[in-house]
Amino acid sequence: MVIEMSDDYPQLPGADASPDEVDAFLEAVLFHYILRCEEGEPPDPDIYLARYPKFAEDLAAMIAGGVDAPFVADTPGTSTRERRRGWNLNEIGPYSVQFLAASTGSSHVYKAFHRETKTTVALKVHRRDQQVDPSEVERFRREAEILAELEFSGVVPLIDVGEDMGSLYVAMPWIKGITLLEVIDVLRGERRAGILGPILQTLEAKVAVIQQIADSLIHIHACGILHRDLKPSNIMIDSSSQAILIDFGIARKEGASALTRTGDQVQGTPRYLAPEILKGEQLSTNEQGEVYALGLTLYELLLERPAYDGTSRKKLFDSVLAGPPQNPTTVNKRIPLAVSRVVMKAIEHDPKKRYADMATFAEALRNTSDIHDEKSSVRLWKWFAIGCVILVLLLWFLIESSKK
Repeated sequence: MVIEMSDDYPQLPGADASPDEVDAFLEAVLFHYILRCEEGEPPDPDIYLARYPKFAEDLAAMIAGGVDAPFVADTPGTSTRERRRGWNLNEIGPYSVQFLAASTGSSHVYKAFHRETKTTVALKVHRRDQQVDPSEVERFRREAEILAELEFSGVVPLIDVGEDMGSLYVAMPWIKGITLLEVIDVLRGERRAGILGPILQTLEAKVAVIQQIADSLIHIHACGILHRDLKPSNIMIDSSSQAILIDFGIARKEGASALTRTGDQVQGTPRYLAPEILKGEQLSTNEQGEVYALGLTLYELLLERPAYDGTSRKKLFDSVLAGPPQNPTTVNKRIPLAVSRVVMKAIEHDPKKRYADMATFAEALRNTSDIHDEKSSVRLWKWFAIGCVILVLLLWFLIESSKK
């Protein structure tokens, strides 16, 4: 639905408007408010509340930052990424910046477009608001080199790389979709959604998405590259349900020299680091560590909640080191035991009991789809048999009745 403007303000949806149209309207109002703020004339929020009293509560919470804007149908999640501007950065190289999408360590990611081709891109720019760290610059260059080498579906491709005004930048396609972390939030009801569509609402769809990433990682590992930061927020799901791996900021190619920050030699997000790393038995992740991280991501997707509790780094580590989380089937009886076995083997604390590599894990995931098909066939034959028994009994009853 296209929101029309009346007096420069979004027009109220009709009384028979669908939930998707209402969500689009709320986004348009929020967008209108943010643009006014960026133009240096912050409007009084009460103007919007008075203009749209029916939606005053929702708008007040959105303007105050209490909730994220809802996801729009067919382009889920773009609202939360497109509604925030950068920090006075209008152009870099041949690109015009539109909005700040995210901040990742020493970089900002913007939605931008090429001024000549009009191609929309995700522009990752080394932050200027921090003191230049030579190792961070080298890490940024290394990410560009790795992306240039990984040209296959399932990995966000490299479009362009350059430097402008002392800042390095990398351009990648702008993906219309949401991260797996956002998907989990929607499924848990913590984010509003105009429509999520059929993606990831079934067990089969959830397993299939992780299998897609596992297949991509098989190719990545074959190139001698480790992602080293696998987690739900680094997996994008586009509008066609394709899973795409993003953020190779700390990825490392086999044989490359290590780049570490002083006092922080272990790279990766602590929640998804394998136990052997947390115990200090291993300094950096390997392929089995990536199996663990992806297995933990599947665990959280299946149960729509974190695998481990922990409000602080210490509490999180204590929770992880105390042992594996509960079996998914124990928590949710609808999850087949065969699927739970695959997940629990992937997140085994003892590396010797874990899947040896990503290919083995991917094959195990594929076999779970056979289990689903087999269960469906068994269920069909069961009802067929019951139907036959009922039919025989009915015929017997009719025959006996006719004798009388």
